[in-house]
Amino acid sequence: TLSNMTLAGASALAIPAGTDVTSTGGLTLSGATLTLGSAPNGHSYLYFNGTQTLGGTGEIVLLEHPAYSRYLWLQGATTALTIGPGVTVRGGDGVFNATTGQSFINQGTIRADVSTQLLTINRVQNAGLIDAINGGIANLTDTWSSSGTISETNSTINLGGSFTLATFGTFVRSGGSVNVTGTFNLGGGTRAFDAA
Repeated sequence: TLSNMTLAGASALAIPAGTDVTSTGGLTLSGATLTLGSAPNGHSYLYFNGTQTLGGTGEIVLLEHPAYSRYLWLQGATTALTIGPGVTVRGGDGVFNATTGQSFINQGTIRADVSTQLLTINRVQNAGLIDAINGGIANLTDTWSSSGTISETNSTINLGGSFTLATFGTFVRSGGSVNVTGTFNLGGGTRAFDAA
């Protein structure tokens, strides 16, 4: 368990595959990289128990694996995790796991950057950047909204779950694919997803 922890340094902590770590009271990165899945086999879990902030400056890297996933998992009925503006969560084969009453509040960057690998993002309120690059796949699911930017460059964005035009925000596309796989409430309006 990490309780109100600050991680400093370029490689402060790795969570090996097949293991889990729980954060309570907040987690701060000070120029740190936190890696999930540093060994080849097994799922990796970073649990956030209770409302808190993943803040500071640094990265969480989700190492891809064809058979196993890396999870950011919310615990607690009304838990909200705020990802601060200096934090990037990136990789492939990753899942942002939240259920009813829980949410991820993204003020930083969530990035699918591994070719053909899926990064699934549940129940996010995006005020920062969600993007897909290098052929990665960003998959938005459940109820979500974006007052920030969603972007893809020669990659794939899957817009699943339930979302509205009024809370869609900025969308930037260069090549690649955009798939509306959920329910998009246009409220009488229109939205184009043409490539630049």
